[in-house]
Amino acid sequence: MALVNQKTGQRQGNANITLYSLAKSESFASCNSTAGLSGGSASTCVFNDITKGNISVPCAGGSTTLNCSKTTTGGFGVLVSGSSPAFAAGTGYDLATGLGSVNVANLINKWSTPGLISTSVTLSPSSVSGTVGTAVTLSGTVTKSSGSGTPGGVVVFENTSQIPAGNVPTANIQNGNITADPATLTASGTYSVNTRFLPAGTYSLIAHYGGDPVFAPSDSAPISVSLTKQASTVLVSFVNASGNLLTGSQTVAYGSNYDLRVDVGNASGTPCQTVSTGAVNFICPTGSVTLSDNGSPLKDFPNAQTANASGTSRLNDRGFTEDQPIQLNVGSHPITASYTADTTSSYNSNFNSNTLTVIITQAVTTTSVTSSAASVASGGNVTLTATVSSSSNSAAGPSGTVQFMNGTTNLGAAATCTPTAFNLSTGASAFCTATLTTALASLPPGIISARPRSTPFVLLAWIAAALAMFSLVLTTTVAAWRRHQYAYAGLALFLIAAAALAGCGSSSTSAGGSTGSNTGSSRSITAKYSGDTNYAASTSAALTVSVH
Repeated sequence: MALVNQKTGQRQGNANITLYSLAKSESFASCNSTAGLSGGSASTCVFNDITKGNISVPCAGGSTTLNCSKTTTGGFGVLVSGSSPAFAAGTGYDLATGLGSVNVANLINKWSTPGLISTSVTLSPSSVSGTVGTAVTLSGTVTKSSGSGTPGGVVVFENTSQIPAGNVPTANIQNGNITADPATLTASGTYSVNTRFLPAGTYSLIAHYGGDPVFAPSDSAPISVSLTKQASTVLVSFVNASGNLLTGSQTVAYGSNYDLRVDVGNASGTPCQTVSTGAVNFICPTGSVTLSDNGSPLKDFPNAQTANASGTSRLNDRGFTEDQPIQLNVGSHPITASYTADTTSSYNSNFNSNTLTVIITQAVTTTSVTSSAASVASGGNVTLTATVSSSSNSAAGPSGTVQFMNGTTNLGAAATCTPTAFNLSTGASAFCTATLTTALASLPPGIISARPRSTPFVLLAWIAAALAMFSLVLTTTVAAWRRHQYAYAGLALFLIAAAALAGCGSSSTSAGGSTGSNTGSSRSITAKYSGDTNYAASTSAALTVSVH
């Protein structure tokens, strides 16, 4: 086709029209390339028809495979039509070789010779003026020079440089109807298109009829267009998980699923695309928008290969851009946007928008703690692991520290919690982990209980101590026994000490602060997460570790 364009000096549009016309006028009997092997095909042929051979498409053998030459299971066959391999070559066009091989020189020389009936096309009104986005009706007539039938094909609208006029709908003419628009092509070949897609500027516009296999293409005389740019509006919206666009103040937890969207609309604030249906109703703006957070650039867009390096994003072809997913830190964020129009845009720049206030609260966390052993000998080491989980989808996982505790007593210094970001491929939320290895024997000692123990020896010791005290009182009142009072006093003190030792020795208090028998004790372990700027603090449930 490049050679054809070079030969004719103009673009061709739909080349099939000319190709089919050339094929229609060819004598395949004289242009049989198979016969040409023994005598040569005609020198005037554009297509050298191929009439032998086929395209053998392999298929797996077995009765479940339709149209396969091998009907038994195992091995391969080819697709067949009846008993012959499918897609066989034949005279004229076939699925195996099409129209045959092409004689390029003949194709180029004969390209403009098909006998197409010439046409002419008109376009009205004679001029268009006003503001871009105003509805304009473009109409005209496709007239044939001779012959019967009605011209078919399409009418497109272009400037005189053959550049399509924005997104102006095409008048798609089929069987006398313009299928893309409500107007119909009458018996006299008229068309009519109502459009809001003419771009701003001063230029000439033509209607180009593309032709069909019978009727040749043609262009209308140009009309003048002068449309001024339209004022723009900039709207910042919060896109929630349901896809709704919200402009009121929003409060969400850090790492929640949401996007920000910026639409550039027309002077009345209407975007070119209807969000609910996706339909584009008028010409869309082009250019870029810049997001700001409390007056400072919100650098949430990539710059080349560098993420979060720019606060500016290009509008898409529907006149909006999205910041997704955005992750603002905890706090109040007044978000605004400005629009910088391209020089070719049909809209003027606008550096003012609404203010969308997004309030980010701390993400809720849940802390759990595990031990490397459920039971350990006194003085043995255990490794405690705390996991701080969240529902956050942020690339910044929880940070801060975790303090492991035995009851109300700290176990060593607070451990750093190592963050892990949200995993996009698995959907795992952000979390962090902290570990501590400690010897349980190093836990703080318990408090000795002073209450008496209920064993027979303990009761006997307390009775003896009471009798000794009574005897000591008697020695102070009987003068004859004065010489014995020091001896009795010493005995009383001995018995009291014995009773006290008996009371303390019959049972023990664990190092973790819990009382138990001499056979062992348990520790109640918890993990307390400190929280950070974006994640709330939390404390785990208690974990019991036995010490024996």
